[in-house]
Amino acid sequence: MFSYPLEVDAWLFKDDTGYTVLFEHTYKRSLLPNPYTIQTNIDAYQRANGSRWRLANGTNTGNGTNTNRFKYFDLHANTYTRDVSVTNNNITYDKEGGSLTWSTPFKFIAQPLATFAQKVARLPAGRIAKEFGDGFDSELGF
Repeated sequence: MFSYPLEVDAWLFKDDTGYTVLFEHTYKRSLLPNPYTIQTNIDAYQRANGSRWRLANGTNTGNGTNTNRFKYFDLHANTYTRDVSVTNNNITYDKEGGSLTWSTPFKFIAQPLATFAQKVARLPAGRIAKEFGDGFDSELGF
């Protein structure tokens, strides 16, 4: 049985210097595929936002953040939780818990700070995205 209240919310906030786009989605799933397997339950939440501003000198800047919360449990008392926060492609918070976590904590390899380099959104199934600087600003009144 799948129980999906899959909820997706999206907002666009704009002012004279730029805009922020916010996506938020949650879902809960309870799965009992057949009487011979155990029921599993998943709770997931994700909030992502990206901002782009035009600076006084005419250049653009931006940032993005993402927060993910994941919870799993089954009827054999197996549990797993993970909360992860990311800002500009850099992990700023990561916490795991539950009976299914690794016995030794995972260590991240230090990465250089990310730059705002991608002009086009990545879309599934090879769909074409409009470039931010190619008419997108004019549609928002910039």
